[in-house]
Amino acid sequence: MVLLNIGMYLAIAGGDPHRINELLKVLENNGMEIVYALSLGDLNDVRGYISGLKRAEKQTIFIRGCVEDYNLLKHFKYRYIDPYQRLFYLYGGPKVIKLEDELFVLAGIGGKELDRKEKRLILPLKDGLVDILLSHSKLPEDLLKLLKPRYYFYFSHKGEPPRYYGTTISVDLSVNSEGLLRLDGSSVGFLEVKTLRFFLLSKTYELVPLTEVVKGN
Repeated sequence: MVLLNIGMYLAIAGGDPHRINELLKVLENNGMEIVYALSLGDLNDVRGYISGLKRAEKQTIFIRGCVEDYNLLKHFKYRYIDPYQRLFYLYGGPKVIKLEDELFVLAGIGGKELDRKEKRLILPLKDGLVDILLSHSKLPEDLLKLLKPRYYFYFSHKGEPPRYYGTTISVDLSVNSEGLLRLDGSSVGFLEVKTLRFFLLSKTYELVPLTEVVKGN
C-alpha cells in the first residue's frame, strides 16, 4: 500500500460523475489535486446535467455508456453538455488536454457495442498516438495492438484483472479486488500526472499501485 500522495492526479471511474463529487472533495482536502476526471459512461441523468440541476465537481470528460439518451447526446458531440462548462462529451477522438505543461491525447468509444463511426475516428490515431484510450465495453485485442495507447481504461462490469498488451496497460475499472473502494460497481483510479503511475483507491483512501492489484488477482 502507498499512503495518499500529495500531487496532481487524473481521476478515472465508471458511472455518473455526480456520485464521486464528495469523494474528490475529501481527497483534495487531504493533499491531492485532481486536475481532470474521466467517466467511462453510464450517466443516468443526462438531462439533469444539461438543465444545470446536476453538476460535476471537476472538469470531466465522459464517453457514453449503456444507459444514456443517445438521441439527446448526438447534439453534444465534442461539446460541454452543461451550463457550467464542466462536463465534456468525448465522441471518438482525439481530445487534447494539457497536464503539467505536457499535451495528452484522449480517444474514446462508448456504448455496449463497437460503434463503427467512432472506430473510424480513432483508427488514424495508431502506433501510440493515443495516450489514454477510453471505452465502456471491452475493445478487441487487435484494435488495442493497432492503436498502442499508453493506458486503456474500460468498464466491463465483469471485474477483469489489469493486464498488458505490449506496451499498453489495460485496466478494467470494474475490477473487484479485495480492499478496493467501489462506487456503484466501479473502482476509482488515479493517474499521477508527473510520473504517469496509475493507482486504484482502497476503502481506507490509500493509493494501491497497479502491481499490487495484479498480484492480488
